[in-house]
Amino acid sequence: MTGREVGTPLAAIGDYDLLEPIARGGMGLVYRARQRSLNREVALKMVRSGQFADAEEVRRFKTEAEAAARLDHPNIARVYYVGEERGLRYIVFEYIEGWYNPHRRHSALDYESPTSYEKKHRPAA
Repeated sequence: MTGREVGTPLAAIGDYDLLEPIARGGMGLVYRARQRSLNREVALKMVRSGQFADAEEVRRFKTEAEAAARLDHPNIARVYYVGEERGLRYIVFEYIEGWYNPHRRHSALDYESPTSYEKKHRPAA
């Protein structure tokens, strides 16, 4: 068989296997990922320019991570972790099944930050 097997990670960063791209914004790319240590799906956002991010991009990304981590609201994805590996900076968010659909009219692709996504499909607690 040629190509990538279904369920095979695209790449790995830290404790996370990147499974598929699900969104992109002005400064970042978001992937559906699997956290190996806890066997759970997460959303992992990376600085789009990766290792080549300039000081301003790094500052903005860090500011976003800090702001998102302070938020606690049922309509905002929770921040689980912020990390850096091999010069790649990333934020790990709660993954919300079905919300990151690139074919929706107002999809995750319309927004810069996963923290701005409303969780309309989350069951009421």
